[in-house]
Order: sequence, then structure tokens, then C-alpha cells
Amino acid sequence: MNNDDARTLSILDAVIAQLALRMPDFTVEYFPDNPATYRLNNPVGALLVSYPGSAFQAQPGSGQNASSLPSAGRPQSRQMGIVVTVVLRQLNGREGAIGVLDDVRDALRGFKPPGCRSGIAFTRERFLGQVDGLWQYALDAGTTTWDGAPGQT
Repeated sequence: MNNDDARTLSILDAVIAQLALRMPDFTVEYFPDNPATYRLNNPVGALLVSYPGSAFQAQPGSGQNASSLPSAGRPQSRQMGIVVTVVLRQLNGREGAIGVLDDVRDALRGFKPPGCRSGIAFTRERFLGQVDGLWQYALDAGTTTWDGAPGQT
């Protein structure tokens, strides 16, 4: 593994590329810096990818627990969070937000981003709201990688 593959932006870029490949009718991009001014230009909808944070654990056998600080240079297991926000003009039906959530899960199920130890796993879906005729849902997911371990997967 190239250690750059396990970097946050590399993993998010891989998720965006996978979604764009599997769901070409949608705009797929990073969640906007200023959501209040985001404009949906795609007639169908958008899939917005963001990073909510990570949880870390010491490497097994390192003599550390999750609450202690790691020794310098020791790798840590990293559970990286990923959120895909679905923004659509329609709620129900095949091209509505609810149906598209199924399609997003299908597009990411089994996908293992470069540099990751596990494929994408889903944790929850949630309704974010409806504003100006745009329905928004979030799909929370994640993957596991090593942090600080060049050459290890």
C-alpha cells in the first residue's frame, strides 16, 4: 500500500469516484463549504460526500488501550467516518430520495477504498429535512485503515 492511499482525502476521493462511476446521473462532489449557498444544478440530484471524523485504537499487542496516548511511531487502527448526503427534488419513487439511498448503498457495498483494511460499512440513515423543494437524507458509513503505519494494511 502507498501510505498516501490511507490519507483522508485519498479515501474520500475514492468514494466520490466510485459513486460517480456507479451513479452517473447525479452530481457527486464534496459537501460544500457553505451549505446555505449550495445550489443544486443537476436536474436529478446530488450526492455530497463529507468527513465527520475518526475513532482511533492502539495496535493490538502494543500494551496501550484506546484511552491512552500512543507511543511515537506506533500505528493505530482508524475507524474513518464517511457521510453521503443525498439531495434530491423528489422524495418517493425510483428517482426519489428514499430509492436513491438504496442505490447509494448498492454502489458502495463491498467497495474497499485503496489503503483501507475493510470495505465500506453503513451505520445509519437519517432525514435531514426539506428546504425549497429539496429533500435531504444522510447515509453514515465508514471504513477501517491504519494511521501512521507506512506499508501496513
